[in-house]
Amino acid sequence: MTSHTPRTRRLRRRTTAALGFASAVALLAGCATGTDGGPADGGSGDDDTIGVSLIVKTASNPFFIAMREAAEAAAAE
Repeated sequence: MTSHTPRTRRLRRRTTAALGFASAVALLAGCATGTDGGPADGGSGDDDTIGVSLIVKTASNPFFIAMREAAEAAAAE
């Protein structure tokens, strides 16, 4: 049986708070925009090209294979 001393609880609370803060910072950094209000990569965002990504869970599942093939066919159109 483990004993939860006040020191252990404080340490656990601080660790949880630090991880929450780090997660929030990472989330906000990922949503950052450039100084001109455009995308963070410096592009103007004025082109008409739309990029779409498909991430499949596995390459051997027939469902995901069919999904990938259909996406590639649609992209070729």
